[in-house]
Amino acid sequence: MDPPEGKLKRAPDAVLVAGMLAAGEEALRLATSLLEARYGPVRLASEPVPFTWSRYYAAEMGPHLTRRFLAFEQLIDPGALARIKAETGALEAEHARSGHRTFNLDPGYLTLSSLVVASTKEAWYRVYLGAGVYAQPMLVYREGGFRPLEWTYPDYQDPAHLEFLESVRRDARERGVLGAPRHGESPRA
Repeated sequence: MDPPEGKLKRAPDAVLVAGMLAAGEEALRLATSLLEARYGPVRLASEPVPFTWSRYYAAEMGPHLTRRFLAFEQLIDPGALARIKAETGALEAEHARSGHRTFNLDPGYLTLSSLVVASTKEAWYRVYLGAGVYAQPMLVYREGGFRPLEWTYPDYQDPAHLEFLESVRRDARERGVLGAPRHGESPRA
């Protein structure tokens, strides 16, 4: 039974996901093992692919970067996103070389209705969570799949990455861990 109108209730659990950028396979393996040590086993992982959508990170991390997404077994409270972003930022800093990151970690959470990613940069489409962290809705689930928004990064729009994130959603839905469909979503979606 839903609580009466105006009563606060806990948000449904979400799948913790992490977008990783790394300068080489060794850095990807290190980042993965650090994340697993902190957040538990990875349930699903995308194939590593060359990061060709932007040169934004090249000056800091080098020109040949690899993108990979992870989805963790253990669910999270979406309200923990700011804390998780602070923790992953600390891991980036701890394993930097000469002041340059060897990997970039973008934690987020996936629900039946969306993918939300943490950021430390302010923008009109990001919502401030506290502690210098913003939440950026990256994808919304409608019409049978994840759809980008006007500010969604190009790599999150890549068909292979969308397919992976939809497989994470499907897996969580089949396991029954994400709860009921959101308003406006078909129960069979």
